[in-house]
Amino acid sequence: PCNGLCMSKLREWRKRKNITQDALAAQLRVRRETVIRWENGDFVPDWPTVVELEDISGGEVDAAFWAEQQRARAS
Repeated sequence: PCNGLCMSKLREWRKRKNITQDALAAQLRVRRETVIRWENGDFVPDWPTVVELEDISGGEVDAAFWAEQQRARAS
């Protein structure tokens, strides 16, 4: 699993914008449990979802950061 830093950016952004896990899950067309698992660092989203998160967040949750996390996780 990725480390706590990996998902803290997503959780912080979501809370700062007052977006619930349910609302984010609906926007991304995933289950709420999936968002919870991302935020807990159990796994990271696939690349298309990462790009969508970057779009939704206006770049605050950036794809470059996520890509680095996936590379680190793979090694």
